Amino acid sequence: MKISRNILLKNYLLSRKFEVAGLIGLGMIKNILMLILPISLGKLIAIYIKKGDGNTSLDTVWGVGTTSDLTVTTFFVVLILLLFLSQYFYSYRLKALEENFALFIKKLVFAAQLKTRYEVFVQKGHGRYLLRYSGDLTSTGTFLSKGVIDLFIDVVLLAIAFTWILQFNLIAGVIVISTSLLLFSFLFWVNQKLEAISTKKRAAKSGLLAFTNRVLSHIYTIKVFNRNTREMASFEKKAVKVKDRSLNEAQYKAFIQALISLMQYVTLLAVVIHLSRDSVNSRAEILGFIFMYLNLLPLFKRLMAVQTIHKLGNISFKKIVRVFEEDLESDHIYEEITVPLKQIKLKYDDEDLEFKAGKVNILRFENSSACSKFFHCFLKLNEKDLFPMHINGKLVEGQNSFLWKKKVSVISGSVPLYGNTVAEAVTYSQKTEQIARAERILHWFQKYTYDIQPLSIHSNIGEDGKKLSEAQSDLLKVVRGLATGKEIIFVDHFDSRSAALNEALAQFLKKNAEKHLVIQTETSALEKINPLEMSMS
Repeated sequence: MKISRNILLKNYLLSRKFEVAGLIGLGMIKNILMLILPISLGKLIAIYIKKGDGNTSLDTVWGVGTTSDLTVTTFFVVLILLLFLSQYFYSYRLKALEENFALFIKKLVFAAQLKTRYEVFVQKGHGRYLLRYSGDLTSTGTFLSKGVIDLFIDVVLLAIAFTWILQFNLIAGVIVISTSLLLFSFLFWVNQKLEAISTKKRAAKSGLLAFTNRVLSHIYTIKVFNRNTREMASFEKKAVKVKDRSLNEAQYKAFIQALISLMQYVTLLAVVIHLSRDSVNSRAEILGFIFMYLNLLPLFKRLMAVQTIHKLGNISFKKIVRVFEEDLESDHIYEEITVPLKQIKLKYDDEDLEFKAGKVNILRFENSSACSKFFHCFLKLNEKDLFPMHINGKLVEGQNSFLWKKKVSVISGSVPLYGNTVAEAVTYSQKTEQIARAERILHWFQKYTYDIQPLSIHSNIGEDGKKLSEAQSDLLKVVRGLATGKEIIFVDHFDSRSAALNEALAQFLKKNAEKHLVIQTETSALEKINPLEMSMS
């Protein structure tokens, strides 16, 4: 299914339809109270002024008598408390809806990034994925909360308010509606310019983040060749561009905010002047109108900002949707292989290859590049270079990459360690039995690798093994590949700095070959012990 902004919003809102319905109901209650409270205050003030003039006739506010101070106080305290509670719960639940939507998008984006085919991911660089979507996730959340939910509730409130104003005084209503439409039209034009400026600012910020990530990822090269001054100059140039574009955007936003306030108070002044010359409306109604209009000022500001929110949100949705349009690994679930693997036959590079369980199948290539290409194809990292294979005599085409890799474990010096402790680096599971298995294998190898400083399963190895020596890193890569217990063990031209580790690995594979289907490429240490089963040149 093709992903789009509307599909993302629809799927999320439908999954939380009762929460959304309750939130809209809460927002309606809040808005009704925001209209009732200022009108009631206007009525009450007018009544007290009338009483001060000696008029003792009984007046009411929404049917509540005003002769008792306790009654009036209780009535307004109840209104104020209801408004407080409705605003609190509405704001909190709206923010919760926004944050859950951001989480919903984050999970989808991260899952898509993990499913991006390896060769596509490498070409684009990890900086694009790590850094460029934090601001977009914020914008998409704001789009939902302020650009959809808040907008719907505010439009309903504005419709009710305009209806009341027109009934209150036709000319006053025409003045308010006309100036509002004029302001909306002008701001629509201004926001077109603001969109272009905001897009350029975002591009500049993304460029600065990507540049920073690239530089710090190559800090060793920069220090060796003393490139600090050059990189600092480039950073400053990009940072100044971000600052200039941010200030340009801020200038437009400040103008919009100031213009909104200017037009609203000019409108209020025009209405008050008209009402002062019109004897149709009572003092209570005029005061109620003024209080209500002042109470609507934040609503006008929110509505004026909606276009900008929509523009920025649409830009962010487009960037996020492009992640789902990348060349992803296939989702198609083929029949999973559940029988023991005894034999694999495949045709690769015009050669017929056969791998059998119970022995170490050695495959030789001319160079490491050719070996790596076969390694990637065998693990289905490059789906465009897939080849059909016969497993136990049965043809299997297009085996799902995820299911296939559940069968294959890898010992490779080219696949970095991932984790901060030995346990994290050698097993990607929290299961006690898997950690115990890894610990047993580590202990076995350390008995024979006298030239490697010992490690425990809980040793801290630094971020991704930065505290390890080269030989210790090789040892953990071996343990990682063997601790999974998978049926196929692929030894990817592994040649350790430790001769003892090479010898121990050869002995381990020879000893356990009956339990696995072992494929090994270009490791001279193993070739000394095992006869060459296959050769490719």
